[in-house]
Amino acid sequence: PYLVNGLDPSTHTLTEIRMAGKLSDGSMMPCLEDFLKILMDKKQNPFGTKLWLDIKGASNQTEKKVMLRAAEIAREMNACHLVEYLVPDDYSDYVGISSYLRKNYGIACAWNKTITEVANYGVNGWGQLPYHTYNKDNIHWPPTSYTDNGVNVSIYHTPSTIDSYANLYQEVVPYYPVLKAIFVNHPQALID
Repeated sequence: PYLVNGLDPSTHTLTEIRMAGKLSDGSMMPCLEDFLKILMDKKQNPFGTKLWLDIKGASNQTEKKVMLRAAEIAREMNACHLVEYLVPDDYSDYVGISSYLRKNYGIACAWNKTITEVANYGVNGWGQLPYHTYNKDNIHWPPTSYTDNGVNVSIYHTPSTIDSYANLYQEVVPYYPVLKAIFVNHPQALID
């Protein structure tokens, strides 16, 4: 299970999680509203940075519940334009939930870690693709095989050390103009 302070967030309240302790950095567990308040403040977020929610759960039912509740919170705060989701690879109805959230909330959804045929992403689809497997002997490389067919692409690279980014620069960065995003575990690697 996905635990915070030793508790499963799908069966415990925010208050219970906060009462169980602080996070490893000494802070209290924040809630979605805390992040959205910052993003909605033009002084703190002058460029309109969006919050990507990486959806996790014990089942597709739990994940759907999380996505719908987060969408309601964003709507209540008039902040749907600042929220996007990374939907798990094993979510069985990516196209359905993606279409529903886009239509009813204006929230875009990426299918996280899935490398599949362009048509499987549906209209306005978004592939959140892992660099470490996406670029190796893959019939879907380069990313323009998706972007030229209307699928948004973001590529992530999450190695444990900063010294493994050389190929990323050579193989992915040239496509940056057509990508939704590139992200990594070590921001300094992109800055360099």
